[in-house]
Order: sequence, then C-alpha cells, then structure tokens
Amino acid sequence: CVQCPDPSKVFRGEKRLEHTECTSRFLPQSLGDAHHNATKSGKPNILVLFLEQLSRPGFEKFMARTKSALLTGNDGEHGGLWEMKNYLATSIDPHHQSRILVTGEESSRPILSLLQQNGYEVLSAGNFCNASLLLDGQDSFFHGPQINSMMCRHIPARPNCIGSMSTTDHLLQYANRFIDHYGHEKRRWAAFLSFAEGREETGILPGTIDGKLAAFVKQLRATMTKSEWDNTMIIVTSNTGLSHGSFAQSFAGQQQLVQPLLYLKAYN
Repeated sequence: CVQCPDPSKVFRGEKRLEHTECTSRFLPQSLGDAHHNATKSGKPNILVLFLEQLSRPGFEKFMARTKSALLTGNDGEHGGLWEMKNYLATSIDPHHQSRILVTGEESSRPILSLLQQNGYEVLSAGNFCNASLLLDGQDSFFHGPQINSMMCRHIPARPNCIGSMSTTDHLLQYANRFIDHYGHEKRRWAAFLSFAEGREETGILPGTIDGKLAAFVKQLRATMTKSEWDNTMIIVTSNTGLSHGSFAQSFAGQQQLVQPLLYLKAYN
C-alpha cells in the first residue's frame, strides 16, 4: 500500500504522511456568481451511477440489494426511482453509448462542461484508472482529477483496493463528502460516478459492489431532507451488456448486449 495522508487531515489540505489508510483530498472550490445563479434558479441536483457493460438481467442477478434500494424508500414503500424495461440500445459499441451519455446525441460539447458553465459544482470520477469516456476532459472540472489520479497509482500491479479500502469505498466516500459539502451550502451539484466491475467476463464482480451501492443509496436518502431528495435527479444506467468473452458470443449474451439498465428519478 502506498502511504497516504491521514483522512482526518486531508480535507483541511494538510500533507503529513502518517497513516496507510488511503484517501483522496476533497477541496471545496467556487466558480463565483454562476453558482449563486444555479442555486437561485431552482435547478435540480444530478446524480449518475454508471455501471459499465452491465445488462438489465445481469443487474437483477448480481445486484439485487442495489435494485431493492433504488425501488424502495426508507419507509418500506415504493421509492422515487422508476425501472425502465421496454427499450433497447441504439448501438452495441459500449464506447459509442458512453459518448452519447456524456455529449448528448446532437451535441459535441460535454454535458458535464455545460453543467459547470451553468453554475453546477461537478464531480466526475470512477473506481478504476481513467479508462472511461465518462472521465474525458476531467481536467476542466474542479472535482475528480485527484481521486482519478490516485486510482492510477501502481497500475497494473495493485489489486482492486488502495490501502485498507476498496476502490469503490474510496469513490463513494469521496462522493459523499462532495454531496454533503455542497448540499449544506445550498449549491447545485452534479456527480457522475463510474464503476468498471461489469467489464469482467464471468459477470460475478458486480456482486462485490452490490452491498456498497445499496448502502450508498440508502444513506443518501436518509441524510437528505425531503426537499433535497425531491430536488435531486438520479440516473442509474449502463452503456451495454458485456461485449466480450464466451457468454457475449452466445444467443443470450447477444440479447443482453442491447439491454443496458436504466433507472430514473425525476425531480419536483
């Protein structure tokens, strides 16, 4: 494990290397008047959970707890997310599908950049070394480059963890700090979090982050006020099903290739 700053110190910007519990710095920043305009305009917060190459059947099989958390509120009743079923992907190229999500079908300008220009605090990060199109242009955003850089340390030698924590735990911890900070300041935020477990050929790895994502969604709902929750748009999606490996070549695999998952929560 690389020696990393004490998590209790990094948020304040201190650089003493005393502990091996690794984390990444979250440094609050501001873009000035544009952010105040976004806050006053009533625009929603936006959370995107992007699960690469994970089909709807794969999500239901390996991530049942996350699905339950998305559909069920803390009161045990149906929550605010809708499960979309009757659709197919327009392309079987996962990179093309990722690009559409980032730029929009008609636009060549990144949606993340447009959000930032309209006063949003933007986070774009993944639980892996920067290999996703979701992270393109990350240097233009205030949040994400630090943790993405941390994910790329000692690749490919390191396992799917950094220090005593998994890369998913690091990412979700960082996202929680981001959402908590700007939520308390009443500033609009947009967080795009990407997870790479679906790329693995057996399809089993997504199950290793199931409990973590379920807990993240439940905690988000529990810590937000009703007004904050109602004014947050949530999108849980993937680009395609698994595009490589023996299963992907089968008839069932070809069917799942064009069945990316999609869950949506609108805002009030």
